[in-house]
Amino acid sequence: MRLLLIPVLFLAACTAEKTSDLVADAQSSQSQDSLVSPWASPPENWPKVELRTELGSLFVALNPSVSGHTQNFLKLVSEGFYDGLLFHRIVRDFMVQAGDPNSKQATPDQSLGNGDPGYTLKAEISDSLFHWRGALAMARQPDAVNPKRESSGSQFYIVTGQRYTDEQMRVMQQQRYYNDFFRDPANIDYYQRWQQAINQGDQKGLNALFEEVNAYSGSSIDSMHLRTPERARKVYSQWGGAPSLDGAYTIFGYLYDGYATLDALNKTQTGNADRPLGDLHILQARLLSNP
Repeated sequence: MRLLLIPVLFLAACTAEKTSDLVADAQSSQSQDSLVSPWASPPENWPKVELRTELGSLFVALNPSVSGHTQNFLKLVSEGFYDGLLFHRIVRDFMVQAGDPNSKQATPDQSLGNGDPGYTLKAEISDSLFHWRGALAMARQPDAVNPKRESSGSQFYIVTGQRYTDEQMRVMQQQRYYNDFFRDPANIDYYQRWQQAINQGDQKGLNALFEEVNAYSGSSIDSMHLRTPERARKVYSQWGGAPSLDGAYTIFGYLYDGYATLDALNKTQTGNADRPLGDLHILQARLLSNP
């Protein structure tokens, strides 16, 4: 099964950009509105890795506290696993994804996103880590087939994201609450009524159901917004990110340099399954330091 992140967007094919044009974009790009990154300078004891691409380099710092994911990433880098692999999925203003071993020497029409090193990683999800722009995390299969939210053994993504107002954050987190509520086996009756209303196109019934859910658990819904600390919400509004992914994927590092390269990757023209129309590789993944 293809490893996906939500939302899943399928973009129409469009004309491929020349790599030389993208390189020029990378060289001239400035960080988003010259905002200061919320990421502190990486501590000395955090391992650091360079991912060299046709558009420039991405420099990531790995969180030693997320030990399983960090050690696995370092192992794959040391083995040369990532060298030559593609950024096989790019969703503009959301994230860039790589790490599928099947992408090495892949044909232009080859479906990608299913490859792995033959194992998954135990989830190390933290409520104190956020999907701000530049966050480094592992992709995974969806909850329906992966209830433990185990990570892919190799596929990772770096968040590009966008800015969100406080009100947008509130609505998004309420929607996440509704999704979790209807998936809860204890609420099977609500789920069946929800499905029936959707299948019948019964908007009046849906509105009545949501009012009932609000009355049943309104305090929980209202508190959803407060689960994201004020500072984190402020970063999302000023720096950007992908808050819809918070609490669902394992974050194990962040981009501390190379944002011009990330911006250029973000602008890449994509086609079927969000695959770039022109191949963009991890030319080399190189360990810079491992204290």
